Amino acid sequence: MAPDKFAEVASLRDDCTGFTEKMDEFRKLVETAVTSVEHQVQLIERENLKAIGIRNQAEGVIEIRKRKEEELRAVIHERQVELERLTAEYESMVKLGQEQRVLIERLSNSEPQGSH
Repeated sequence: MAPDKFAEVASLRDDCTGFTEKMDEFRKLVETAVTSVEHQVQLIERENLKAIGIRNQAEGVIEIRKRKEEELRAVIHERQVELERLTAEYESMVKLGQEQRVLIERLSNSEPQGSH
């Protein structure tokens, strides 16, 4: 082989070897970048799941509070109704007591004085 052709082939071989080495470096860089991105995707997905869980918990707490508020409002209403009933009953008893005192007083005053 002619020396100038040999030098050209040797230079081409060196260029190919350099290109192959650079391609290997690029492949490794790409693999590192892909691995890093995949790791970040996993972290993001994990955080998204946490956020969804927290949101669901918050919604559950809100729903529980609404239910509890409704229950308490119902209890308050029941107690108010009971208070009104007991107040009416008390007022009726007071009125009855007054009427009985008046009746006793009348009966006491109408009894003959000497019968004691």
